Amino acid sequence: MGLGPSVFTCWRGSSVADGWTETPGMEETTAGVSVAEECQSEDPAVKPLRSLRQQVCKEGTRCKDRSTAHLSGRAHPFDTDYANLCHACGHEPEAPSLKTLFDWVDVDNSGRISRAELEEALPLLGNLFGELVTFSADAWERLDEDGNGLVNFSEFAEWAGPRLGLPLGVQHLFEKEAADHCGIMGCPCTGYSPLRREGRRLQQLREYVSMLDFSERAKNRLESCICGHKKSAHVDSSLADNHAVPYPPYWTSNLESLDRGNVTDINALPELGEDMITLFQQVFDDTYRNKWTRDRRKHNPSSPNVPHGYKVTRAFRCENTKLWREYVIRRAQIGMDRADSKDDSFLLYTDIKTVRAWAAYASGPMAQPLRADCNEWYLFHGTNHQNAVNICENDFKIGLAGGNTGTLYGRGTYFAESITKADEYSKPNEQGEHVVLLCKVLGGRVNYTDALAPHPEALVRSCVEGPYDCIMGDRERCRGTYREFVFYDTENLYAEYIIYYRRLL
Repeated sequence: MGLGPSVFTCWRGSSVADGWTETPGMEETTAGVSVAEECQSEDPAVKPLRSLRQQVCKEGTRCKDRSTAHLSGRAHPFDTDYANLCHACGHEPEAPSLKTLFDWVDVDNSGRISRAELEEALPLLGNLFGELVTFSADAWERLDEDGNGLVNFSEFAEWAGPRLGLPLGVQHLFEKEAADHCGIMGCPCTGYSPLRREGRRLQQLREYVSMLDFSERAKNRLESCICGHKKSAHVDSSLADNHAVPYPPYWTSNLESLDRGNVTDINALPELGEDMITLFQQVFDDTYRNKWTRDRRKHNPSSPNVPHGYKVTRAFRCENTKLWREYVIRRAQIGMDRADSKDDSFLLYTDIKTVRAWAAYASGPMAQPLRADCNEWYLFHGTNHQNAVNICENDFKIGLAGGNTGTLYGRGTYFAESITKADEYSKPNEQGEHVVLLCKVLGGRVNYTDALAPHPEALVRSCVEGPYDCIMGDRERCRGTYREFVFYDTENLYAEYIIYYRRLL
């Protein structure tokens, strides 16, 4: 499913959108809490932030009062002053999510959104995204997949999950995650179920298949699930046996404990020695580029200049058997699709700067080649310490995706082949060290674009519904800066190393 460009027009992100990913899960706020009466901090250094509103509504997103007096007098979730008022009062705000946004728009509490309800919410969405939001008849038709004139949460989440960067917000509804869940970030689907009804999705599938000469096996993997995403985006649990998946020979964790059945999985972050620090330094030096972009000034306002270089200080390797199995299974599936490809549309990219640097300097077990036939690459992902650890332990999550990098190519997880580009989004820890992930990724069938103003919705659809596995945005060619790589499926990613470094200014 995809919407036209007139649905949400701000794809580069905003400070408000970025702030959503930083708001922890909270309990219900207190109704009618007056800032003047209640915001008394015990810390004299803490001063409440001023707001045009002086109260927060205890109903939060469940509030259905849309009167001007109520909305102008009390702040609600997704109001720009809501979090500040809650924090100033010492009350914890309701955590933003796709479900809470859906509940707010669903004014009549029917569990479905009408077009009138969505259009009424357009000013709010415009405030959130920082610019005018419009909604066309064609966009509504695409969103209303079953054509009943109403949008349910599944339809809403299917589109919004990989695009808006909000967590789903329905974890409490599931006792456990199904083994064959959809890997598209933010999708609520917990198991593949084939779409059998004739409709726009099947028509779209036929269009994609007609574009390229696929084998029968590849066509089967492009079949659509009822969630709207292709079959190959769903984890194949039948292959995920501990004994059937080879683990990297350079891992130091006790893999024999898996064979003995003492443990079901390993999740470790062993610190690496000087030999690996030297290797990372060589890759940093080789991929460094003295190229400035506006994102550096945006994310580093106090230090907007490109550093003269970087000094690696320490590093850790992610040895997570569960995440590795999922990644290796996807790699095998892409390899089979590549072998079955009957045309030359599956292009191999052998000029990735990180891959070339790794091949030039790695030795011994670390020189184990990447799967070139799958477009397997090493790429950087700039982040902060806590996010890096969370990703290694729990995988990439939609709440983290695109939160810092913007959404030029749609809401996804952004990667760079140059340490300089990834460094734009890295944040320092308390010791002043910056953090970057070096990840193995599966580029697979690459949707390449060098457009100055790409169409993000079409690009997202080509990956979550169509035959492509990632987007390569060639800003190096059209702007003279950097190539960016965008993924929407967590199974195509494995965060292998957390690297700490200092900027040389």
